[in-house]
Amino acid sequence: MSGLRACWLQSVLGMRRRAARCRLPSNPQPLLPKPSVLTFNPQDFNAEVLEAVTCPNVDTNLRAHLTTAPAPSHRYFSGDFASVGEHLASEEGLLFDAVLTSESIYNPKSAAQLLAATKACMRRGGTLWVAAKSHYFGVGGGLAAFKAQVAADGVFGVDVAWSFDDGASNMREVLALTFTKDSNV
Repeated sequence: MSGLRACWLQSVLGMRRRAARCRLPSNPQPLLPKPSVLTFNPQDFNAEVLEAVTCPNVDTNLRAHLTTAPAPSHRYFSGDFASVGEHLASEEGLLFDAVLTSESIYNPKSAAQLLAATKACMRRGGTLWVAAKSHYFGVGGGLAAFKAQVAADGVFGVDVAWSFDDGASNMREVLALTFTKDSNV
């Protein structure tokens, strides 16, 4: 088994272990298909987060999980969604099969920038995965506002891939956004 496929398999098994702890269905489906070649490009608004947290974690995990296969291609990008999306689409010409984001729809402006960047950088047939809270208190964002924004835009369809509501804490969901058949993006 190639190192990348082994890493993917380990990721799926890790999802199943986490699912057991979180009382998710016992057989969750992987979010991404098995890759033959993997490229990923982490992005954060703050370069300091990438340097101090993301980069060391990526390096540690690549060393731990890819003992024989070459490491996947990866670069780091900092800035808001608008500038990074514009750069990736125009200067890099990159199109992604999947875009993963977490806690990024905390205000309507960043949500709009995320949607614009995704339109520019995601392949048709790709999926934008958004993990978020129901409410971000004091900043105006959250799942309902984001879903309304997506519906008004009309470019993406939204499905709830996972939901967590224990009745005591802020509800969380993972949304799967895909281009609608009628969108001309």
